[in-house]
Amino acid sequence: MIDQKFRADFGDAWQIVKLHHLSPKSSHSIAMPPKRHRPAHSEAAPAPFSSSSVSSFIPSSIRAINPHQISTAAHDLWKSYLDKTPNSLMIIDAFLIFLMYVGAVQFAYAVLTGGYPFNSFLAGFAAAVGQFVLAGTYSLIPFSLAKRIRS
Repeated sequence: MIDQKFRADFGDAWQIVKLHHLSPKSSHSIAMPPKRHRPAHSEAAPAPFSSSSVSSFIPSSIRAINPHQISTAAHDLWKSYLDKTPNSLMIIDAFLIFLMYVGAVQFAYAVLTGGYPFNSFLAGFAAAVGQFVLAGTYSLIPFSLAKRIRS
């Protein structure tokens, strides 16, 4: 009776399933084709990068930079930041640096102690990251307002 019901519902599919379960090694079972072996590659392995091949990818303008140029550029950037940045934005930037310090200290503590109270580490680190994101967004507001006022 059950066979008749399933035969009515599923038709030939029920017969295939029934035959497969009764005799899995019968001629009705589906056999996979034999594996095909791929021929071995005759190409040699690529040579590892040497310093000369890597340096050929770096533009000559970057290779020619000396430390004096970097220190001069950093000094000019710092001087321009102090001269042209409003005090309110400097306060926000100082707070952002403090938040980076707090996050780094929490991460170092978790690494050194094994992070036993892991939930407290996650809460403190997430709070530092969240405050950093919000303060960073807040520091962008004066510039966008100044652009709107000027135009």
